[in-house]
Amino acid sequence: MNEELDSAARIQRLESRLARARESREQAERIAEQGMRNLWGINKDLEARVAERTVDLERSLASTTSASDAKERFLAELGHELTTPLHAVLGLLELIDPVSLSATDQKRLGEVRDHAVTLSGLLHGLVELAGAEGSSAPQSFTGWRPSAWLDELISQWTREAAASGQLIAPAVLGDDVEVVLDWNRLTRIVDVLLSNAVRHASPGVIGIEVVVLAGDAQVTVTDAGPGMSPVELDTACEPFIRHGSGGGIGIGLSIGQRLAAGGGGSLELKSDEVTTQARVLLPRGR
Repeated sequence: MNEELDSAARIQRLESRLARARESREQAERIAEQGMRNLWGINKDLEARVAERTVDLERSLASTTSASDAKERFLAELGHELTTPLHAVLGLLELIDPVSLSATDQKRLGEVRDHAVTLSGLLHGLVELAGAEGSSAPQSFTGWRPSAWLDELISQWTREAAASGQLIAPAVLGDDVEVVLDWNRLTRIVDVLLSNAVRHASPGVIGIEVVVLAGDAQVTVTDAGPGMSPVELDTACEPFIRHGSGGGIGIGLSIGQRLAAGGGGSLELKSDEVTTQARVLLPRGR
């Protein structure tokens, strides 16, 4: 009899344990189900937020692209509308014979001509800056020997450099063989560097060195100073920031850096208290 009671008690305890286990499992399933519902709700909310944010970003990008395109169109049209009459003014100024004018009028004529030329250069720079900010100009790869390219480039700057008391010293390191490169882009970038050196550097030697590496063409321009402070160096390629007492509106280096980047290369500046060095890297054509 006692064995039957013990057996019945064990069975009852087992059934109670089984019932508690079943209740715990059902409670865990309910909690898990509620958690999954909450997680599903959170996921749907995140998806909705991501979709909304994506739409906002797409609208912002479209607005930015539209504004950039509008700026480029505006500057292109502005350049055309202003350049045409400005060239007419420059042409008329060339027709005026200064010999027939008094000394005072000759001075005034020279000032008008100088201002017109300056305005033409600034206008061209602004339009070029806008183009460098926008879609990069298509690359044009041609074959040229570095020494021949360097000779032609320097010939354009020899007279102006001499007038500033400077001598341009060229050097080509490595084999002087024909290299396929976007030489037009490189010319424009180095023109910017030589322009800055000729107009702002001290009298002395301006070194320009060309090295053709395995994958890049490297051009280094070193002037005779004065050097740039770390603060000036950090902001040298920012547009419309001028350092020193020179003229211009501070866009040359910015144009050069963006043209280099648009061609898959780079423009880096180094400076100490004495000299400033600019190094251009452009990839060779394949």
